[in-house]
Amino acid sequence: MYISNKKYIKITYFYFLCFIILIQGCKTEVLKQEFDTEMIVTVVTEFDGKNAPLANATVAVFDKLENYTASIKNRKPINAIQKLNTDASGRLTFNDLPPNSDIWIAAFYKDTSVFVGKTLLYDNDKLNFELVDRFKKGSVNKVTIKLIPADGLVSFIATTIQPSFPVDFYITSDSLTVLSTSDVVSSVAKKGRQTWRAKSQECDWYGIVNVVGGKNVTVQLPPCQTGNLGFYSIDQRLELYPITIRFVSAAGELEDVAQINSPYLANPNGVTCDSIDFNGNPDYAGIKFPKGNGVYSYDAISADNNCRWAGRIKVNATGCVTEMLNVCKN
Repeated sequence: MYISNKKYIKITYFYFLCFIILIQGCKTEVLKQEFDTEMIVTVVTEFDGKNAPLANATVAVFDKLENYTASIKNRKPINAIQKLNTDASGRLTFNDLPPNSDIWIAAFYKDTSVFVGKTLLYDNDKLNFELVDRFKKGSVNKVTIKLIPADGLVSFIATTIQPSFPVDFYITSDSLTVLSTSDVVSSVAKKGRQTWRAKSQECDWYGIVNVVGGKNVTVQLPPCQTGNLGFYSIDQRLELYPITIRFVSAAGELEDVAQINSPYLANPNGVTCDSIDFNGNPDYAGIKFPKGNGVYSYDAISADNNCRWAGRIKVNATGCVTEMLNVCKN
């Protein structure tokens, strides 16, 4: 078939236009395809010196520093833009993260399997990953988070203090009670140096224990040894009475323990617990009570709040120590 030059040129031009349009159409399709900005997170934990993947940990992403900081402080995600749990391999993937923006990331985990009947919390280790670099649009990013046990267990044993039961224990926010020598009570406490206290009707014990994350630390109470304390005041102004005597615990808390209801009227020279009946003779007004062996700080305050006394006193087992409150100069 014969084709003239003009028709040939037209047909060639037509196919050339179609080729250009086809290329432009393919290019447009490529530009319309947008990839998510992803982050693949692996959470591991250190327990007894070993690193292992941590399943069912919650990982949260934040776009504001204040939300991230509040979450770390409260040990739970607050106002996260995304939140997922890790799978059995300790991994998860965040999709469609905001590109070219600052984001913060943290992990949270509560473990009920380590200590029976107790919840063990984990902390983010060193927080080196707290501010993630700005991700490029369509990029796939990998982050590893390490969690470490934030708490430990403190167990109290009272096998040598018979017959001083019941004994109440206090550590952090827990109040525990031992009823017999066969009882062991335990409390979850944040790792580090923690103050504890134990109290029975006859004795007080104070101490400091170094709590280790993920481990159980045992505290054995020493035998109960008691002495006696006697307080009296020689100030004659009746408006000062009663004077309240308080002891300062090892945790720095004030505890009401006794009151002096009237002044001591007899000659204060040579006062001893053995020679003076504080409770029976009105001239020898004061207060006497048992106290465990040790050194104590005390605080005393008058009824009108105008006079205060303070000091330290040492109690010897099976002995008695008297303390005189001098005339208040207010």
